[in-house]
Amino acid sequence: MSNSVVIKNIKQLAHNDLVICLTYNKNGSLLASSDKDKMIFIWETESYKILKKLDNHTLPVMLIVFSPFDLLASTSTHGKIIIYNSDYTLRQEI
Repeated sequence: MSNSVVIKNIKQLAHNDLVICLTYNKNGSLLASSDKDKMIFIWETESYKILKKLDNHTLPVMLIVFSPFDLLASTSTHGKIIIYNSDYTLRQEI
């Protein structure tokens, strides 16, 4: 599936605003997407079903990255960095 198709599909399924960032984990089985609405969605890439919704940011989420160990880090326009465990529970705010 092309990136433009993925973006269109996930916007229709979950995001209410502009999709800002997409990132895959190291083996491509997970996709994280963020938007101007301050939300992060974690997707399973086989069926593109939502596994988790994260709403810890108070401003648009500008960047999300997976670590090699499937930790997730995100930052928003206010500069706060949030790190999530591999089960997407909050690990640390910086």
